[in-house]
Amino acid sequence: MEDSYALKGIDPKKLTNSLAGQHFSETFRHGKYLFLNLSDHHTLLLHFGMTGYPKYFKNEEKKPDYTRLLLAFDNGYHLAYSCKRKLGEIRLVEDPDTLSATIIWDQTLLIQTWILTPFRRLLKDAAEW
Repeated sequence: MEDSYALKGIDPKKLTNSLAGQHFSETFRHGKYLFLNLSDHHTLLLHFGMTGYPKYFKNEEKKPDYTRLLLAFDNGYHLAYSCKRKLGEIRLVEDPDTLSATIIWDQTLLIQTWILTPFRRLLKDAAEW
């Protein structure tokens, strides 16, 4: 753990212990969120904020500035989460139901309010026309 500022809901020691010995079973991205599913069925969640990004590299001299989280792999490579403006977040989600209820909810509400509702209105108006 390079910088605990971005941690949400977990302390650095618990995150380190939770990640030790794990491997990624699946990864996917949704907008500014990167979901890293772990072999123990927990999810490491990175929110990039405005300037955050992941970087995978071998030579530790290539570590990006503003690294908030640095993971080391058995193959000698590293994964850094860098975020210059401190607007991103790092979470360890132990319960997938909690993940969908708390993290994605804000985006779903935004999509429902600003995209789907007006689109449905347009379709209804077009059908009546």
